[in-house]
Amino acid sequence: MRIVTWILIWVLLVLAASGFLFLRVRVLWRQAKALGRELSEAEAGLTAVTSAMQADGEPSDHGAGTEPPAIFQSPLAAREAQISIRETNRAMRAERRERARPAWARPSTALELSTPEGK
Repeated sequence: MRIVTWILIWVLLVLAASGFLFLRVRVLWRQAKALGRELSEAEAGLTAVTSAMQADGEPSDHGAGTEPPAIFQSPLAAREAQISIRETNRAMRAERRERARPAWARPSTALELSTPEGK
């Protein structure tokens, strides 16, 4: 009798695990189908936008190839371009840093502490 009880317990455990696994796989399958539908809609929209852009005469490569690769440029021109890009990036970074600085940490320009005159 004890063996039959253990066999029934194991059968119930296996059935419960199988049911749980079935439910999880079914949810996963439905999510995969929904993702596939959404991706196909996005692909259709992207195709429509791309064909409209090409019909308007816009280049599809968005300006690629306007400048030769750096390996074919003179080293001096490549270095000057690198320096100008670095300076531009530094200026943009400093501006971003200044905008992100909290008000209490900014230098006071409007409110100057001064001593009263004559003292």
